[in-house]
Formats: sequence, structure tokens, C-alpha cells
Amino acid sequence: MPDGSSTVRLPGEHSPYWIHYPLDIRQQLRLLAQRGERVLLWFGPNESIVSSVLEVGADGQLLLDIGPDRRTNDRLLQLSELWLTGFMDGVEIQAPIGPLRPATHAGLPAFACPAPQRLHRLQRREFHRMPIPAGHKIRCTLPTPDQPPRTVAVELLDISLGGLCLVDPGIPGLVLHNGVTVPQCNIVLEGLGSFTVDLEVRHVESHPSRSGQVRHRVGCRFVQLPAGAQHLVQRCITQLELDRRALSA
Repeated sequence: MPDGSSTVRLPGEHSPYWIHYPLDIRQQLRLLAQRGERVLLWFGPNESIVSSVLEVGADGQLLLDIGPDRRTNDRLLQLSELWLTGFMDGVEIQAPIGPLRPATHAGLPAFACPAPQRLHRLQRREFHRMPIPAGHKIRCTLPTPDQPPRTVAVELLDISLGGLCLVDPGIPGLVLHNGVTVPQCNIVLEGLGSFTVDLEVRHVESHPSRSGQVRHRVGCRFVQLPAGAQHLVQRCITQLELDRRALSA
């Protein structure tokens, strides 16, 4: 039956949390199916049915559980678009889907439709920081104040849509203190692409190691990250999370 206890809130077109790449979208939907997470299919601002993702085919076909009320199910089949919403590990997922058509799954009635062309994945925190495991080929180079100028590679610890955390390489003249902006930093996300952005230092933490050496962790904010770079970072975060889950499975 329709669930009128809550209201769907649609994300804006310019939200940086939209995922547009078909492979990434299918991976997110397959995780919902593997975990048996319940989702809602919205057919109005306050009208929805409880469903679940049953299967995501290699051809992109999406199979969904039907509701218990036949008249409501028939109503959904008449619509050109619905909204699928759900949560996984505290992350809100929303996607426009449809039109639906009748299908079967394991001999039982189901809905079928093409996989959505976009999916909105919003963390509870404004910018979820994803740790970068050792050996992962995400690289960052900073310009030095030398003349002629050169670049130095730095170790990255985590990344988010808002910025990243790096280890101060201890290069003379390269000042990484609170409030400093380092221009024209190059970020390379292997297999995805690269971009150049200014980094503003927001905080610095000192961490002594067992050998007695002190490492300085430098938290930086992206300054006016372009939309294309936002999509690259979002894809990188998605891939890092999928890799982490694959290792822990």
C-alpha cells in the first residue's frame, strides 16, 4: 500500500552528488540487491510503495519487487517516471526510473525497467572522506617556490568532494600552514582522469611515528572545484568504497 508517512525530496540538477556513469550506477544498485535493502518507489510527493531491487541484469535491466495492492501496481505501470529512494550504510540513494512494465522473477510477478541514467548518492555528512589505501594510484603534485618552478609529489591520506588530506613533504620554502592557498595543484585519478585545482590549507595535525619522526597531516579544501572535476572525484570515491567492500567481503 502507498506509504504517506514521509515526503520525497528531489535533489537539484546541479548537485555534485549525481552519478552519471552506467557502470557505477549498476554497481550501486547491485549492492542494494545483494544486501536485500528495502527501497521506496515514489509516484507522488507523498505516495510510495515499499519495494526492493531484485536483480540488475548485464543488459542494464532492473527488476523490482511489486507492491501488495493490485490497483496501485497497475497505477505505477501507467506512469512514465517514478523515483526510487533508499539507504545503504547511512548513504541516501535516489534515482528517477521508469517506465515500468510487468515481468517475473523466480516465477513471481515483478516490475522491470531500464537502469536509471543517473543516480544521486548523498552522504549524511556534507563531504564524506574516503581513506586512500596504500598502493592505490591516486597522485597529487604541488608546485614549489623554486626558480625555475618545479613540482613535488605528496602522499595522500583521504579524499572527498570538499578536499583532501596529504602529508607535508617537508620541502624548504613550501609552506603548508593554516590559511595558505597552494595554486595549480595537479590531481591524477588513475583510470578516471586528472584535474588542476587550488588547495586551501584548513588544518594541520602532527603525528609522531614509532621511529620518533613527526608527520604533519595537512587537511586541504578544494577552491572552486569545476563540475567536471567533481564528477571525477565522485567516481573515485565510489570506486574506493567498492574496492573496500570487495576486500572485506
